[in-house]
Amino acid sequence: MLALAVDIAIAWARVFVGVHFPFDMAGAAMIAWLTYVLSAPLWRLGGDVFSQALIAVYRKVFAGPIGRGWLRP
Repeated sequence: MLALAVDIAIAWARVFVGVHFPFDMAGAAMIAWLTYVLSAPLWRLGGDVFSQALIAVYRKVFAGPIGRGWLRP
């Protein structure tokens, strides 16, 4: 609920300073909602497997730089 309040405040601020029109913000909200509705079931089916695969890739790609002290994990 807090995130929704912050999002509405940011949308209003963008309209107020003239960066966007009100329908831009309404369209963005509708697209965000539609994206959530379509992706939530997919995430429930394979989100854990996908996350574990990304973590494995991260560990392989960044093992060298982290080991050399160039990056912190």
